[in-house]
Amino acid sequence: MKKLFTFLAFMSISCALMAQTVVFSDNFDSYTVGSHLAQTATGTAWTTWNHLPGGTEDGVISSTYAASAPNSLYITGANDVIYPFSNQTSGNYTLDFDYYIPSTGNGAYFNIQHYYSPGIQWSFECYMTNAGTGYVHIGGTNHNFTYPQNTWFHISNAINLDNDSITITINNNVVGTWPFHYTGDNTNGLCQLGSIDFYAGAPNNAIGTYYVDNFTFTEVSAAAVGEMSVNPDSLLNATISYQTGGASNIALVNTGSAALDYRVVPTYTVDSLLPIKNIL
Repeated sequence: MKKLFTFLAFMSISCALMAQTVVFSDNFDSYTVGSHLAQTATGTAWTTWNHLPGGTEDGVISSTYAASAPNSLYITGANDVIYPFSNQTSGNYTLDFDYYIPSTGNGAYFNIQHYYSPGIQWSFECYMTNAGTGYVHIGGTNHNFTYPQNTWFHISNAINLDNDSITITINNNVVGTWPFHYTGDNTNGLCQLGSIDFYAGAPNNAIGTYYVDNFTFTEVSAAAVGEMSVNPDSLLNATISYQTGGASNIALVNTGSAALDYRVVPTYTVDSLLPIKNIL
């Protein structure tokens, strides 16, 4: 007599698709005043140019000025603070933060780079004087702007890697839009989001002094991901003979725009009254 067992297979595929998601934000209010950011912010990606948290490159938490009380990040001297973005090559993002530049200092600076490891390729450099003026150096050209002195103002970088573009807005005024693969000095760089650098720089190679607050990195639309199509998504009560064999097929197709890692785990029940020898 033909002996049969009941085969039950389930498949679980999950793909995380995100839109309008805050990937990371920091208003610096949870840290102790006087502490170093990269050294104190355990579990976050804050670091320094040479990966030396707690040293002279590491910015200090301050309560002198704050866009959202009580704290902000104070950059001066040899400070060189890095936030890495893991070399993103697709997706649509905004990178926002607030700046306070005291007129008693020499000005301020920041840059965005195309690589996670700093110093390989700058996307652009932004210089600000202590007199309410500044410029973005990108594609070998300086693009001028103004900002309000001795008060907080907002900086926004809209970076669309899928369209290879960046729009820089300072104090609600658009400075310009450029291909994101541009570098500071030329137009033949890589369309990749690597890191941002809050360096104590200023025009004319001076040492800058400024404060940063409300740092927010947002994913406006999802990066390229794999997306699994499963048909059928389950086999219920499929009957297969362990004597004569047989097969039940499930089609798996990656319909997304990037490679996908997945694992298939079949589960089944066998009639307990029947022998289970030599099933596999």
